[in-house]
Amino acid sequence: MAILDKTPYLLVYSPSELIPRHSAICHSADLLTPVGASPLWQTSLPRRRPLAGHPAGVALDGHAAPTADPLGGIFRLTVDARSLKEMIAAGGYDWTNSDITPERFPITVNQLGDWEAKYFHFNLNLESPDAKCRIETADSAKPWQAAHIGHLLALGANHPDEQRTFPIIALGSVAKVSGRRRVPYLGRLGSDRNLRLDWWGIGWFRSCRFLAVRKVSVAPASEDAA
Repeated sequence: MAILDKTPYLLVYSPSELIPRHSAICHSADLLTPVGASPLWQTSLPRRRPLAGHPAGVALDGHAAPTADPLGGIFRLTVDARSLKEMIAAGGYDWTNSDITPERFPITVNQLGDWEAKYFHFNLNLESPDAKCRIETADSAKPWQAAHIGHLLALGANHPDEQRTFPIIALGSVAKVSGRRRVPYLGRLGSDRNLRLDWWGIGWFRSCRFLAVRKVSVAPASEDAA
């Protein structure tokens, strides 16, 4: 989809534009199709309306889709026992949504420790449940899970330039704000790095990356080491 200017846009669907869905089957061929690959998708492109500062369901201002993710494939993240406020401060963000509070987005014990991390980039416009399902079913032997706020903040603190390349979404942390379910993400506005929230139920633009994690595997001790 060509972006003619640098204004962020929110995807807005009318009932006639919705693509047939089978919510129980996240890999269904007719669930979501890359833009340009299907006449159905081509005739179902959503309308767009300006929404300043919003990169969900959006073409971010100047966010070009890179040919490869800067961190490569699987990388390491460590979430240590710090408060949400401390982890946000460590990220040095230019702007943070004030609704990201410990009550809504706690850093729980099960987020702590060492993790393998990976971006999932589907190159599709898709919704949160579909992205989460695809993450969880990508590797049955060593399953991935959608990242939580602690993982997202660890990424932002240790790799601050990542969010200047593409929006990074943490679908594992969801909280109600003003009656709507919201999820945290790292994005940018101009050169500013932002920690934001957007709606769980909105469509995410194809340039978005979904952060996923799994616990670092610990090899069993050998008999020689015993």
